[in-house]
Amino acid sequence: MDTSQLATQIVIGLSVLLVLWYPFGRRMNRRRGLQALRWLREGIRAYEGQASVNWVGASAFRVEVQGALGPFKRVGMMVLLEAREMLLLWIFNRLRGQRDMLVIKGDLHLKPKTDLELTRRGWRAGRAMRALEKEGWTIDSLNGIFIALKRGKDTEIASRLTSALSEEALQLVRLSLRKRTPHLIANFHLSGLERRRAESLFHFLEKVMEIVG
Repeated sequence: MDTSQLATQIVIGLSVLLVLWYPFGRRMNRRRGLQALRWLREGIRAYEGQASVNWVGASAFRVEVQGALGPFKRVGMMVLLEAREMLLLWIFNRLRGQRDMLVIKGDLHLKPKTDLELTRRGWRAGRAMRALEKEGWTIDSLNGIFIALKRGKDTEIASRLTSALSEEALQLVRLSLRKRTPHLIANFHLSGLERRRAESLFHFLEKVMEIVG
């Protein structure tokens, strides 16, 4: 068998594998999404809220919350799943550290008194922190997480955040509090976060908002 025939057979075999993998990957994502949705609904019900769900393709869904949810006036969530149905893309993204993600975005009954950024350390985060520092933000670092405050250095807020950055923060990618709307945007890795009850995540967000004021 010459090289061109071997290459052709490899391409055909890979194409067949990708075609066969696609429905299997979609089913994996559907099961993963339903698992995450059940987890979120338990936390939302603990606040006497109701969730409406809208799937966006095979790898994402939105959750809109009606009813009370602690300090939130409005809150929505989005679960972004890994592209398991696209085998090569899934492998590539895994190598880059991409995982299932939960994004929370909402407005509060009382807007924050100052702007805050909590961001997991990394080259992109470092670049963002340097940009904020040029704008007059103060930057601290704690357990692999950057803490940036827009107003002057506040050691009390930083020290209180130290105790608030508990197990939920281990899955934290970014948390942004702003005086302008949306008041809160928070990104978390789902893996590991689901080992705890969903309401504990909302309690964590409440605690951070209480500390910032």
